Amino acid sequence: MLESISIKNYRGFKDCLIGDFGRINIFAGMNNSGKTTLLEALFLWSAAGNPQSAFNPILVRVDVPVERVPIPGPVPSVMPGAGYMWSTAWQPMFHALGVETPIEIVGTHGSYGALKLNISTEQSDELVISSNTDTSNGFPDDLIFRFGNSDKSDPCEIRIKTSGAGYDIRTNGEIEVPLQSVFVSMHDIAIDIERLSRLKKEKADDSVLKAIQMVDSSVNSIEIGVFGNHVIILADIGLEDRLPLQALGVGPQRAASLATNAATAAGGLLLIDEFDAGLHHSKIGDVWKALHAIAVDRNVQVFATTHSYECVRAAAEFLDDDEPHFYRLQDGSATSYPPDVLADAITAQMEVRG
Repeated sequence: MLESISIKNYRGFKDCLIGDFGRINIFAGMNNSGKTTLLEALFLWSAAGNPQSAFNPILVRVDVPVERVPIPGPVPSVMPGAGYMWSTAWQPMFHALGVETPIEIVGTHGSYGALKLNISTEQSDELVISSNTDTSNGFPDDLIFRFGNSDKSDPCEIRIKTSGAGYDIRTNGEIEVPLQSVFVSMHDIAIDIERLSRLKKEKADDSVLKAIQMVDSSVNSIEIGVFGNHVIILADIGLEDRLPLQALGVGPQRAASLATNAATAAGGLLLIDEFDAGLHHSKIGDVWKALHAIAVDRNVQVFATTHSYECVRAAAEFLDDDEPHFYRLQDGSATSYPPDVLADAITAQMEVRG
């Protein structure tokens, strides 16, 4: 499992080291304390051999197609080239917008050792030419990923070059992604259905039903079906017809989503933003138990964020004595509460969330 993560110059983290990870890891803190940023850093690190991560909407928080990003300065007479996307979408990834200082994320893993991801920008050696004129838009910046074992001198380099209305990815060295990670944020039924279909094909979907039943015991089974032109998840609750899972409310959907993604993340990391979203406080502990069972069975390591004291307390009460590992984020650093310390703090009714 991942033992520690070091994050330098990524968004709100100037220099942060977090260690002593366990199977279940929970992060709390005020708004803008870095909870989601931490999950992004873990996602970036685990996907370091995949250059498409630079365009993943999980990481690029600007919902603008590349060809619509404006060129800095005077309004151009033609549609800008993709070479300027980084200034809008990528620059905020760097701490205090300082692209001159590379991002460095180093994860220490029990099986793979220390793996380092370095992200930097460098002025390209290729001009961006407007699509319908001979006018040059200048030399854009390449975005460069370097990833490899900290003990090796020649990491894999992935260079994203932008020109015209598109981009080109060039690699130097062998690409290897040792871990997979699954990011769960806002509910996306289409992704959940695709992943549940895969689990059903593998006959590995029993854990998903059990998680749903933790929230709604009336559900006897779930199937994937078609309703009109839409593929949906159907639930049997003992009526004449199966009902769309959405008809049962947000809670069963959230439980299904968490369980489906946990099973999909076999051997890797499950990254959950706002674990308790849509769950009634009385059911959170049961969902933690169901998720923990999947994590153990599928060898998944869970990293979750929350604002809820009930979520933290339920995890401490419903999980094993060596779980969960809890962290409070504040001002770009993390305060660690090992399981025994967290249990004592909750017994004393201490505020641990920040």
